[in-house]
Amino acid sequence: MKLILKIIAVLLLIGYVAFAAMSFYGKPREETCKGLDVIILDKSDIHLIDEKEVVAMIKYEDLYPVDKEMGEINTERIEECIKKDRLIREVECFKTNDNRIRVQINQRIPVLRIMSVYGNYYIDKEGKAMPISYKYTARLPIASGLYKKN
Repeated sequence: MKLILKIIAVLLLIGYVAFAAMSFYGKPREETCKGLDVIILDKSDIHLIDEKEVVAMIKYEDLYPVDKEMGEINTERIEECIKKDRLIREVECFKTNDNRIRVQINQRIPVLRIMSVYGNYYIDKEGKAMPISYKYTARLPIASGLYKKN
């Protein structure tokens, strides 16, 4: 009797898993994208880039996902487009269950501003040169003199 109950339980479990897999397979590809969420994760004190700029970059490359079918949207291309900006350290773009595209961004964080005869630029936490933002001026120590970018 216990063996029959175990077999029935296993068959029901297999049936449920098969039903769930079949009912959700392919569903997001038929739907259209309902929105784009741009989240800048580390913008507490530094605002080098904002959501509007990210959306403008995506639109410029003709990758704006809203009203396109979810199956046609290439999130990797959207990531590559945004990564071209030298103020951005890391990008993650993915599709959500509610048919939206979410873009999460980490900015590069400047720690020093260089003002040199060779140009003005920031040095980030990793010691790499990054461009000046014309939209935001970070309050940082300034080094001036004959510094060259390497």
